Amino acid sequence: MVKYTKERLLKNPMIVHISNCGLEITYSPIYKAYINQVFTHTTHGGAPRREVVAQELFPKKFLLDKAVIYKKLSKNDLQLLDKEIIQQSKWKIEGLVVRSVSCEQYTTNSSHLCNYCKEVQDDQVFKV
Repeated sequence: MVKYTKERLLKNPMIVHISNCGLEITYSPIYKAYINQVFTHTTHGGAPRREVVAQELFPKKFLLDKAVIYKKLSKNDLQLLDKEIIQQSKWKIEGLVVRSVSCEQYTTNSSHLCNYCKEVQDDQVFKV
């Protein structure tokens, strides 16, 4: 897949407009509420719950029918868990913008969202 830069897009005479991509809080109070709710403890979203990922990563430490006790995990285990959650995430929070982890950064779509961010916008989390 070709990564498009702003400069490369500007050279294309067929481009009508270019816009930075992302779901900004100025467009909808839903994104602002989401960021306010989760930003203190995460910068990514759309991954399975932390407990589910922990049970998948460390099946010998956690039984599926028991609660996950994070004290059982070493510092390295916790770092691995965090990396895995980021890997499985669908979106990330950058400042006051929610973006797909696959965001193309710039778009020529009239919606001002790349196709990946459009998928994030359509996620159930952001439905009223």
